[in-house]
Amino acid sequence: MTRDEARKAAELMQAYADGAEVEWCFRGTLRPEWHEDEAPTFDWYSYEYRVKPVVPDSIDWSHVAPQYKWMARDKSGDSHVFRSKPFGQEHYWGTGDYAIRADSFTSYTRGTTDWEDSLVERPEGV
Repeated sequence: MTRDEARKAAELMQAYADGAEVEWCFRGTLRPEWHEDEAPTFDWYSYEYRVKPVVPDSIDWSHVAPQYKWMARDKSGDSHVFRSKPFGQEHYWGTGDYAIRADSFTSYTRGTTDWEDSLVERPEGV
């Protein structure tokens, strides 16, 4: 292992120690398939590791009625679109207004963010 590789490995292990989620794949594969690992072994000879990318939930807003401007996912994994900006509560997002399940739209894709960070605003003009 070169010093540069060791530095990158140390940074990744520190990120894991600080709470980041880590993924692994077999070293040298042409099309790596990344797997989550709650307790990585850090076998640098056999595997490559990375911090799990943070990806927000997404939806094709053109499929959603224009009065719905916000989307968020609860701690339970249920996602909704809202007319007004929801506020985070203990385990869910709410507005006191009617919400529609976002995962009932085929274009909905669950991201990798924590539920507390899942609030997405509809882009302007869509």
